[in-house]
Amino acid sequence: AALIAIGAGVDPRAAAVAALLMLALAEPLGQYIEAVSALPALAALMNRTLPLLDAPATVHPDVETAAGTESVTSLDVVDVTARYPNTAEPVFTGLTGGTQRGHWWSVSGPSGSGKSTLLAVLLGFLKPELGRYLLNERPAGPETLAKIAWCPQDAYLFNSTLRANLALARPATAAPDDAELTTALETVGLGLWLAELPLGLDTRVGPGGHHLSGGQRTRVSVARTLVAGADVVLLDEPTAHLGVDESAELLAELRMALAGAAVILVTHDAGLAAAADTHLRLGVAHGLTVGAGS
Repeated sequence: AALIAIGAGVDPRAAAVAALLMLALAEPLGQYIEAVSALPALAALMNRTLPLLDAPATVHPDVETAAGTESVTSLDVVDVTARYPNTAEPVFTGLTGGTQRGHWWSVSGPSGSGKSTLLAVLLGFLKPELGRYLLNERPAGPETLAKIAWCPQDAYLFNSTLRANLALARPATAAPDDAELTTALETVGLGLWLAELPLGLDTRVGPGGHHLSGGQRTRVSVARTLVAGADVVLLDEPTAHLGVDESAELLAELRMALAGAAVILVTHDAGLAAAADTHLRLGVAHGLTVGAGS
């Protein structure tokens, strides 16, 4: 188009601007197409989860008040059946498993088998239809649920600084200092990277962490979870954007950093799942999802 414009006697500078404008539009247009393609999945997810907003809250809105002083030392689900509101069939039935401080429990299974639903139950967002969810061998309540930290597969990073994104893990009344934030980044393998940043913790990550690589975004998200200092940590595909060697390195670092926590690792990686102390595999049978533990 620019060549045609030049041939027609248009100022070449204007043609160059037009060509550069088209190149600049390529990225936002690509993101728009990606967003539109995700609409069906988003609509299905919203239809399933929005009814939960009408249910009575199970988590106290003021985490600072609800957290209390009791530590969580064990987590168990016993014969749990989970169903989303207004759905014909449960996502899984008869699910049993758990872990305790200092141990890892891995959960694996194909897409749609109920891994995300189990996380929703453990976070207190979805109440079991049948069965029991226990923390410290008692029904999970606001005080104990507040001691659980979740690191989602694609945790959102805000268009702010590293410091601000990491500090979100704690209430303002117990804000972490720079030494804690630096230690968390070093633990997940970002120590050298941080040391080379001219602005250090004041470095802006861009919208959604756009200024970072996929691996760096994953590690920053895991670091934010470490800053929370929770008794129970839910790791949802923490190595999804990492290579094989990077995955093994990160898991080894997390093993040390979370030695005093009860950890639930959700993963598609059979090797990572097998390395946990106990393992639950979700699978589909007769249209329902069931669990098999070891």
